[in-house]
Amino acid sequence: LINIGNGDQFGSGFVDINPNSKIPALLDRSSEPHTRVFESGAILVYLAEKFGEFIPTDPAARAECMSWLFWQMGSAPYLGGGFGHFYAYAPEKYEYPINRYAMEVKRQLDLLDKNLDSREIHSPSKNSYKLMIVDHKFARERALETYSNLRKLNS
Repeated sequence: LINIGNGDQFGSGFVDINPNSKIPALLDRSSEPHTRVFESGAILVYLAEKFGEFIPTDPAARAECMSWLFWQMGSAPYLGGGFGHFYAYAPEKYEYPINRYAMEVKRQLDLLDKNLDSREIHSPSKNSYKLMIVDHKFARERALETYSNLRKLNS
């Protein structure tokens, strides 16, 4: 296990697994040679392909699944991290970045909730959509209170 509070991600061989020194990272020791995988999206795709789960094989359904996965990879860390930083951790509070990130996070959650409204959330394939859910503990409770389709997916 890597303790980022102690800076373990900068040493202890972790950089060999993720040269960017960030979590998450995975080292699959069931393969020879061992397979390193880093970045959330790459890990999700690797595990889905390795176990033949979550990602549809039909080209159109696969494209839809991958589009939403990469949408989440491109927006959630930047927006959630930016909002969390300016709201909770920045040494000085500035109204503009807090409002800007809050507005964009809300827009993205609205988009996700609207997309989920057109899905059979409780179908056998629901796990493919569960991959998209961002579990930022800062926003999780409020998002689940506000967005009914996220609540259904999370249940």
